Amino acid sequence: AKADFANGDKFNVAAKADAKGGEDATAVGIAGVGVQQTAWAAGKGDAAANINNTGTFDITATGNAVSGNKGGGSNNAVAGAGFLAGAAQVAWGSTTAATTFTNKPADDKAAVPTFGGHAKATAVASNEATALAAFGVGVGQLSVADEKSTATVDNNGVLDFDASASATATDDDAHAFSGFLAGTLQVAVATATSANPDAGAFANLTNGTKGAITFDAVANAKGGEDATAVAVFGAGVGQIAYSDETDATANLKNQGSIAFGAAAKADSGNKGAGNNNA
Repeated sequence: AKADFANGDKFNVAAKADAKGGEDATAVGIAGVGVQQTAWAAGKGDAAANINNTGTFDITATGNAVSGNKGGGSNNAVAGAGFLAGAAQVAWGSTTAATTFTNKPADDKAAVPTFGGHAKATAVASNEATALAAFGVGVGQLSVADEKSTATVDNNGVLDFDASASATATDDDAHAFSGFLAGTLQVAVATATSANPDAGAFANLTNGTKGAITFDAVANAKGGEDATAVAVFGAGVGQIAYSDETDATANLKNQGSIAFGAAAKADSGNKGAGNNNA
């Protein structure tokens, strides 16, 4: 069983929501998965899932909410944006299983490719504003087989994912939350004993000299009264290799740049009768 995806041009996946209210406003933009692959081999078979990007791939989720100041309501703005994964690969084979993600120039003279995802939520309110932006995993791989299982990320381009939340409240509180579970997550499992000298479970990530890997979570809140900003992430690079009886190896080789970050900023105001905390 085999699943192949190749992009040498421009490939965009987008979800966008905009709301502008006289009183309240709510906007939520959610995208699922940029590329989803599942290869399943029954019996004595091999399974392989391959992604090869030499162009520009982008998954974007955006939510923009702007409330008004009319009526007797709360005049709140709520914005949310997120996606599950930029790429999700599953290979399940009885003999071998391999998931391979490649983001490299087509040749030495070709432009550096880009594979990225962006979740951006913006809430602006005269009263209370809340913004939430998040994504699950940039690149996720699961390989399961009896004899040999491999999960491979080979990057020599730009791998760039971010979640950004901004909340601005003129007269009341502002809350901004952003985060992601993992930049990359690779799981390789070999479930049976084997006399094959190549058997085992292997999770490998290589970032070449032209490779730039960046995963960021940013939250900014500015309130007329209180302000809260939270930015979190679980793991930059996550690798799990498990084998019942044979070798299991997790390997990260970096010759370029790898950066993971979470930044939060909260500015409170001086309005209202509250505590004006940040």
